[in-house]
Amino acid sequence: MSCIIEEQKVFYYPSYSENSENKFETINLDKTSLNFKEIVNKIDQNSNETFIEFNDGKNIKKIKAFVHNGGFIKRKNVLQISTDSVLIDNGYLLSDLKNLMKRHFLNKGKIKYYSDSVEKAIIEISINPNKNANELKETLKKLTLEFDNLKKEINERIELFAFFSYFRFEKINIPPPPMELE
Repeated sequence: MSCIIEEQKVFYYPSYSENSENKFETINLDKTSLNFKEIVNKIDQNSNETFIEFNDGKNIKKIKAFVHNGGFIKRKNVLQISTDSVLIDNGYLLSDLKNLMKRHFLNKGKIKYYSDSVEKAIIEISINPNKNANELKETLKKLTLEFDNLKKEINERIELFAFFSYFRFEKINIPPPPMELE
């Protein structure tokens, strides 16, 4: 009896990242004990490029990680997802992700709150800061599966730019209005 072991392929998101000659750090979701907030903070503090890596059961996936901390990105160019939802319009289940990504990537400015262009389309992963790496991995497995399916379906070249953020869960302390002096 012989055992055939298939070699796993490595997929990069965005795809051009595989040619990167820059120094980079990898956070392997299959091996880390960090929670989502710690992962995002590590990406943000790293001076080198950071890749999030995981095994999806068939292949190795490496996602170039960016942190979205409210910088100069038009909100309409960002499609925000959580562990179970797509946070646009009135909200959708994650099972609708492929159709929403298609609308987002191919919108070309037609619907005012979806992306201006394929080149500007970003996916933001925004989950509870206390979620563990395995929960992030499951969300990224779904994201990359649906992205790969969409890429096969359409005729346009699209790339997955993944931003990570937990700020929608942070409490913002707004100071009280100044007291009037008499």
